Amino acid sequence: MTDLETGPAVLDEGPDGPEGVRRPVLNRPVFVSSAVITLAVTLWCVVAPGNAEAVLGSVVGWVTTWFGWYYIALTTVVLVFVVFLGVSRFGRVRLGPEHSRPEFSTGAWAAMLFAAGIGTDLMFYAVYEPVTQFLDPPTGQGGTVDAAREGSAWTLFHYGVSGWGLYSLMGMALAYFAYRMNLPLAVRSALYPLIGKRVDGPVGHAVDSATVLGTIFGVATSLGIGVVSLNVGLELVLGVPSGLAAQAALVVLAVVIATLSAVSGVDKGIKVISQANVLLAIVLAAFVLVTGRTADLLNSLVLNVGDYVRLFPGMTMQTFAYSQDGDINSWMSTWTLFFWAWWIAWAAFVGLFLARISRGRTIKQFVAGTLLIPLSYIVMWVSIFGNAALDEIRRGDNVDFGRIVSSSGGPDQGLWALLQEYPAFTFVAGLAIVVGLLFYVTSADSGALVMANLSSRLPSADADARPWLRVFWATATGALTLAILAAGGITALQYATIIVGLPFAFVMIGVMWGLHRALSVEVEITESRDAAMPGVLSGRSDSPGGGRGPWRARLRRVMSFPDRARAEAYLAEVVEPALEEVRAELAGHDTQAVVRRGAEEQQPYVELVSDGTERSFVYRVQHQQAPVPVYSGRVSHESDVYSRLVVFLLDGGQGYDVMGYTHTQLIDDVLDHCPGGNVSPAPDERPLPVNGLPFFDYLSAYRDQIILRTEQHFQFSAYVILGAVVIGLLIAVLTYQSRFSGNFAISTAAIAFTLPAVALFGFLVSVFGQSLFGAVYPPVVLYALLPVLRNGIVGLQSADPAVIDAARGMGVGRFRMLWQIRFPIAWPLILAGIRVSAQLAVGIFAIGAFVVDVGLGTYGFSALDNLGSVNTGNQAIVCIVFVALVALVFDALFVIVRYFTTPRGSRA
Repeated sequence: MTDLETGPAVLDEGPDGPEGVRRPVLNRPVFVSSAVITLAVTLWCVVAPGNAEAVLGSVVGWVTTWFGWYYIALTTVVLVFVVFLGVSRFGRVRLGPEHSRPEFSTGAWAAMLFAAGIGTDLMFYAVYEPVTQFLDPPTGQGGTVDAAREGSAWTLFHYGVSGWGLYSLMGMALAYFAYRMNLPLAVRSALYPLIGKRVDGPVGHAVDSATVLGTIFGVATSLGIGVVSLNVGLELVLGVPSGLAAQAALVVLAVVIATLSAVSGVDKGIKVISQANVLLAIVLAAFVLVTGRTADLLNSLVLNVGDYVRLFPGMTMQTFAYSQDGDINSWMSTWTLFFWAWWIAWAAFVGLFLARISRGRTIKQFVAGTLLIPLSYIVMWVSIFGNAALDEIRRGDNVDFGRIVSSSGGPDQGLWALLQEYPAFTFVAGLAIVVGLLFYVTSADSGALVMANLSSRLPSADADARPWLRVFWATATGALTLAILAAGGITALQYATIIVGLPFAFVMIGVMWGLHRALSVEVEITESRDAAMPGVLSGRSDSPGGGRGPWRARLRRVMSFPDRARAEAYLAEVVEPALEEVRAELAGHDTQAVVRRGAEEQQPYVELVSDGTERSFVYRVQHQQAPVPVYSGRVSHESDVYSRLVVFLLDGGQGYDVMGYTHTQLIDDVLDHCPGGNVSPAPDERPLPVNGLPFFDYLSAYRDQIILRTEQHFQFSAYVILGAVVIGLLIAVLTYQSRFSGNFAISTAAIAFTLPAVALFGFLVSVFGQSLFGAVYPPVVLYALLPVLRNGIVGLQSADPAVIDAARGMGVGRFRMLWQIRFPIAWPLILAGIRVSAQLAVGIFAIGAFVVDVGLGTYGFSALDNLGSVNTGNQAIVCIVFVALVALVFDALFVIVRYFTTPRGSRA
């Protein structure tokens, strides 16, 4: 048997495995080595900054000369490897047990994807790089149309799928080994198929130390670029002078916020900040798009995507080997090699973070999400800001703009110079400062969390390190940033990143090799098991010959597709008695076990769980739904799915259906999976009760699930309210000046409000499938739109004509009149409409559970589907009470908003 097949069990018994650690403890070799090197570099830059800058520059020259080709080749190979895994047979493998499902919704997952992996730098490089490449391209003449197109394409290339391929590789490998193979969530685990138990020794410590060092230097680079650029913005907005003192204050502020977020954990800290960050960043981009040359920017966006796709094959392997330009090596060090080293330095920590938030997704879903979701945001940001900056040079009257951006020697001036060309600079620049700070926080807090976990021995992949260790790494990141900035500014940070990324670049080859080997072994074992399924089991026959038994009965079963009621009856009448018989027999052999009934994600199951002291054993039979095979042409649309009863063990689902097994065959199948009869304790799970519970006992038993559903309901309702407010106020602004247009908009929204909700959901499901944002979000926004739209139009039309005439006489323009006169007058009425819209959103989203199993509405539909069954009354009460509580919370929030935004005389 190979090391890979025996690995998890052996590792779990070692000192670093989950069985050897009951609480987080410090991994001294990793912590001491990485902390000492970080401290040494920090002191070196503080004591001898000139010497540090000179030495770093010399080493970077050597790395560029001898390993530049390796950085470029590695990035390309990793991208091809990741795409291959996603589209091949390996794409069906789940990053976790087969029965696991994603912890975060797709929206929350997408927000954390690019908020944690992009950082502050994109804000500023989106302006700086297109302009610099336009004025001084690597080849050809600057200032031309071709240079402008290639400048945007180079920016998308440096921030696009190539770098995210590195993130995807590390996240996929670490999630697979941690959540599917039960190894520690650390980079060393990805090398287990190659070096076996030696991952617990010096080699593993060295790998994790290199990961920590790459993480801290990568985050420090982003922080350095961010604080220098934010300092420029603060000087323009608030008059804060640029310099190391102001930058130190920004670093301290960011570290404090990051520390608080990291200590609060992923759910409470990083998730909330990343989602707020994404919304604010989109608002900033939308402002530039709407107030700039909108049509030109949209045309340029489409052109940039085409150029990126067209030029990508040549760019990805471009080394300029035949170039006679002596400056091309400097260009490569400043741009492509720096970016690839930067991505590699970040790959380990972003990969670990992606693994933490991606448990339960398939490799295909993970690859598609990590490559395409961030790319869509990057394309939007670079195209809007980069083309807006190029417009200022090519078509604008500001001749100094290009000189200011390109001659600053870094990305710190460009964004602010661009925003100064737009209205309301103070407000927009303040928003940009907040977005930039949040971008750093989402990177720094996840970095501190990952570095703390890497320098600890954790009891499980879901556990986190001690809070003091997270605080230490957040503080160390800030200190290192300031030290390197003092030694040579942003250039020194770039040098350090290129150097530190090199050791980990070699580790990534081992990660690819180990992951491919592990996946190959698993898929081969699975396919061999499926092909070798005994005929007596596949035939559901008790006859000795298996395949020559009552074949007509077998055929009837093949051509029939049981519903949920039959499956639940089989669980109660066959599965549970068979498992009880096994349990009783085990008790006669001094081995204690229990049989439990329950439900997971609304899918019922019966399981046999051992209660010994050695190896773990669980045999679960759980209900699943599957599409009816296409050869059954007689099936109607209402019954296009059928029920299966699938076997799950500790390593996940086994992929076969036991529906129809006889009592004896089911017991035989249990014994086939029992590890030599030597069964042992299962994970500590709360058994779900068979009989109904009093309501408050039900709340206690299902507390975590109810909290999750409530959070989902609140989050999605907030998205709906935001969408209704934006759409409603936009239509109101466009139509309020015309009585006919306003009445027409209100009447249209009122007609839409009368459409049957279930019918509308059903229609959209036929178009988009069971998609939360395709089939549920649009109709709920539509129903919530009317109060905002109606009150917005009526409120904007209610301004006193005398006041309007007086304002016009004073020369007040249309936009200023709307913002400073009409909108304040209309605000109390608009806010009242928003409050009504919020109640509609909360209530109607509960109906959306008819389409997607999200939110509190699932309890209501579960109660309807199982009338007369256990706890249906409790489920109905939970749905009613907690939906009402969510509605009350929103109403209370808007009451507070009204109190602080409405004059006292207008609050009635």
